[in-house]
Amino acid sequence: MIYTEEILDKMVGKSITCTIHGTIITDAKLTKHHQRYFICQNVLVGDDLENRLGYSCSWYFNIYNGDGSRSLTAGVTDLKLLKSETYEIY
Repeated sequence: MIYTEEILDKMVGKSITCTIHGTIITDAKLTKHHQRYFICQNVLVGDDLENRLGYSCSWYFNIYNGDGSRSLTAGVTDLKLLKSETYEIY
């Protein structure tokens, strides 16, 4: 998947899933602090972030643009919004 700052900014504060260095994270939220993205979760200890959105750990990453692929750094892959099993009734 190609990631942009616009796409990630729309995911901030929402529940996500991802893989970090081969570890599948199924319960996490994305946040942004001082133009840096963090995955807040309870599995892998990474960078120290004061507000971890109720989780015990946070993991810093960014967008890599060097080869034009717009991939993620710090071993983060498969970053996706967690789809809800509930539906809204209009």
